[in-house]
Amino acid sequence: YSTSNSMVSAASLPVKPIVGQASWQPPGLSTRAQPGLPWWGGRGTRWVPCQSERTSDFRGGAGFSLPIRAKLGLFTPAISPSPPCYNSICMFRKVLIANRGEIAVRVIRTLREMGIPSVAVFSDPDRTSLHVRMADEAAHIGPGPSAESYLRIEGVLDAARTHGADAIHPGYGFLSENADFAAACEAAGIVFIGPSAASIRAMGSKTAARRTASAAGAPVIPGTDHAVSLDALHHFAATHGFPVLLKAVAGGGGKGMRRVDRESDLESAFRNASSEAERAFHSPEIYVERLIERSRHIEIQLLGDHHGNMVHLGERECSIQRRHQKVIEECPSPLIALHPEMRHEMGQAAIRAARAAGYYNAGTVEFLVDSDRRFYFLEMN
Repeated sequence: YSTSNSMVSAASLPVKPIVGQASWQPPGLSTRAQPGLPWWGGRGTRWVPCQSERTSDFRGGAGFSLPIRAKLGLFTPAISPSPPCYNSICMFRKVLIANRGEIAVRVIRTLREMGIPSVAVFSDPDRTSLHVRMADEAAHIGPGPSAESYLRIEGVLDAARTHGADAIHPGYGFLSENADFAAACEAAGIVFIGPSAASIRAMGSKTAARRTASAAGAPVIPGTDHAVSLDALHHFAATHGFPVLLKAVAGGGGKGMRRVDRESDLESAFRNASSEAERAFHSPEIYVERLIERSRHIEIQLLGDHHGNMVHLGERECSIQRRHQKVIEECPSPLIALHPEMRHEMGQAAIRAARAAGYYNAGTVEFLVDSDRRFYFLEMN
């Protein structure tokens, strides 16, 4: 091991037996933990060089280097063979995680439990982050700004090709709901661990999602199924009354959203919402819904496979929000705990909407519930 940019052979590395709570390993090197042990090892673990795996060169902080594992040697516990995959044939040989932080750490831990090698990606500021040090391999994908690193589709795909990853896990945020990225993975022959590009497009547009859910028989909030002009907005408000809620067609996270309580505020609210949507999503399109006051925000978690099988895994309540963004998630929902029949009804509505979009993998269908316990489809992600 070297603290400079030079390399040393695996034969010159120390092999140090440890008896204690944690095993020793050279700083900066990732490890493969065994079943029942934390990722850093455990009592009685002994670290030995392993030439069967490799890690790409990775320049970390403080001037240390992480050379290719086939040359330097990875230190892994010599207490038991690697855990087998859950299938007799591994579903993936190697998975790249196109994310950072805690979600990347969680995916890497799961892959390790499954015996599947992981590839981390990192920008300049993330060189020494935990997810990079934990992964079996690591790839530099650009400078600090996300648009030049984690959101750069070609850069992520190049890293996957270089490291021989046959699947990409997007985590959440970044490229996880990007239909173009899912399509690019498919075109490159790399599995996107998520829904299809078609499903993302169907549910990514809020108005398209409303149309899909409505066609599947899921209740939707009274509103428009297409982007509206200012004139159409005035007509909707005159028909349905105030208050109304303006929302970005391509929106999320509370961006491009405005509550309007009176006719005189419609024009300025429409202008401001459209401008914010343009900045946030590169689309100024706005649609409108009747505002449900004193509503509760409840989500249903879904899991589906490629054969049309789908189940719901219960609900989370996300009613405590700030600026239309969730602050706390409660599970189970206090409301549904009092009225458990709603769990089945909302779960079945969520499954119908997801199936109508051809959805598979893990997903969340969000509902609003009014004061009379009537629920309405909101969106899916």
